[in-house]
Amino acid sequence: MARKYQKVSELLPVIKELSAQGKNQEQIAKQFGLSSAKVVWNLLYREKQKEIQGVPKFRGRKPAKTLQKYCLLYPKCSAASCKVSLLP
Repeated sequence: MARKYQKVSELLPVIKELSAQGKNQEQIAKQFGLSSAKVVWNLLYREKQKEIQGVPKFRGRKPAKTLQKYCLLYPKCSAASCKVSLLP
């Protein structure tokens, strides 16, 4: 089950404002009575990851190239091996 961070996430707009004004994370944590600056850092990091999250990184093997694509990429390929013959 995913955590919701409800108490801290209510402070997010105010924390973003203070961060934009130039206050560091330690000062923001003291102002709200949070345990450490790491709490503020984590909140801003999670929010940034939500904005960045778009196209997921491709993991796994590269797809195989077809013979036609291979011949287009490497023109020195012999013509005999690139011809695909259809069965009658």
